[in-house]
Amino acid sequence: MKSITTRDSSKVTDAIEHAQKSVSIIETIIGKTEDGPEINNCLLALRIQTLADCQKEAEEIEICEKTFKRSHQMAVNMGFGENHPYTVMFNGNIVIGLSLRLYMSKDDEERKRVKDEISEIIEKNLKIVTETFGEDSIHLLYYLNSDMTNRYALGEVTAPEITKKIKQMQVIIVKFHGGDPRKLSN
Repeated sequence: MKSITTRDSSKVTDAIEHAQKSVSIIETIIGKTEDGPEINNCLLALRIQTLADCQKEAEEIEICEKTFKRSHQMAVNMGFGENHPYTVMFNGNIVIGLSLRLYMSKDDEERKRVKDEISEIIEKNLKIVTETFGEDSIHLLYYLNSDMTNRYALGEVTAPEITKKIKQMQVIIVKFHGGDPRKLSN
């Protein structure tokens, strides 16, 4: 009989194996060899990201972070560059990997370095999305909320900053509903 507090990691282990097989199959299809150079492919980048998600669940922090960074670099190398909206999702996943490191680390210097890196990525993502879609685009809502939530978790946000972000989100939502706040149901 299993203890209630014991985590059954067999499902996570199975998920990692399936994700690794998926990555391997795509690499074979696109012609990547084990010792050959990286081949940049959108589907492969997404499968690598899935593998990193599984590694995160297994709390394989360093491997997860490295795998997320591999998928991010692939997206950048596909010609999108560091500041393209396509890379925002990959940047966000690096934040997830770094967050694991942040909360598992006992070293204050490492924690500060990781917090700074997370903060930099969060700021970069918000800038990319704002420049791409505009300050009052409905597409900005998710990123404003992510920015606010992540900065709160890092202890980097003040009440006035939260109020400002919430007001900005409110303006976007009202605009999306034709400028009539009475049309909002939530």
